[in-house]
Amino acid sequence: MTSLIERQVDIPTPAGSMNAFVARPAGSAAAPLVIMCMDIWGVRPQLFEIAKRIASHGYCAVVPNFYHRDGVNGFDFRNARGQTLSMDLTSKEQQDAVRRHGAALTNEMVDADVGALLRYFENEPVSQGPAGSVGFCMGGRHAMFIAGTRPERMTATASLHGTQLVSDKPGSPHRFADRFRGEIYCGFAEHDPYVPPRVAATLGDLLGSRPNLRYRSDMHAGAHHGMIVDQLDADLFHAVCLCSPVTGTVCPAAAGPSTARTLAASVSGANGFCTHATPEFRMPVSPMVSSVYPDM
Repeated sequence: MTSLIERQVDIPTPAGSMNAFVARPAGSAAAPLVIMCMDIWGVRPQLFEIAKRIASHGYCAVVPNFYHRDGVNGFDFRNARGQTLSMDLTSKEQQDAVRRHGAALTNEMVDADVGALLRYFENEPVSQGPAGSVGFCMGGRHAMFIAGTRPERMTATASLHGTQLVSDKPGSPHRFADRFRGEIYCGFAEHDPYVPPRVAATLGDLLGSRPNLRYRSDMHAGAHHGMIVDQLDADLFHAVCLCSPVTGTVCPAAAGPSTARTLAASVSGANGFCTHATPEFRMPVSPMVSSVYPDM
């Protein structure tokens, strides 16, 4: 088991101090950076656990609090049995609070925060080469947005049940098709009222054969929105790891017997990433009472 350093840091941004959770391997070696873009629920222990899983494969995983402008971290509503409640089972006041913060957070705000984060980590034992991003729900949109605005740096991107990836808005991620570099993976849920099937089809047509990009996607059968972070079926597992030969990091799951499905691009590229569901990479997710989420 890789020994990790975990800490909370405060990152100066033009809009004030942004708190972030950082997990990285112990030691002084420069680790590649992975930025985790939160879902509408904000930063919370579930995301920290995923960050630690990523860090255990040799990466510096950062979970920035993009809600820092509002002075809040995240929301985690539970019932008497300790189960996480989804949006439809919370009170109207709770729903309004979550949706208000999500709606107020723009792609441009996230991009500004990521710029400040990258400057902060120039003075940390972090590789200044290619970096990755993983986003959930609205964070999938944000991860793809920063891949479009910072293609020279963000070259491995995973959007997991990402919302509003194709829209009429000027900042819609699909508009960056010519700017993307490296690899992008999109994981879609079969039962997702917030991501219609046409989104997966549109992105496949738009990104699937571009010379500037390696794109891959999956439609996960039987899965619901929120499948990665929280899941009704506690028997479903997912973990995310980014693997890059550039850093000398080779993913054991990709290199070993292919008994499990590799969900993203192979590590043979210059800066590949992969997601796996093999037993050694599995991370149990907390059971939810419902799987209904807002369109954020």
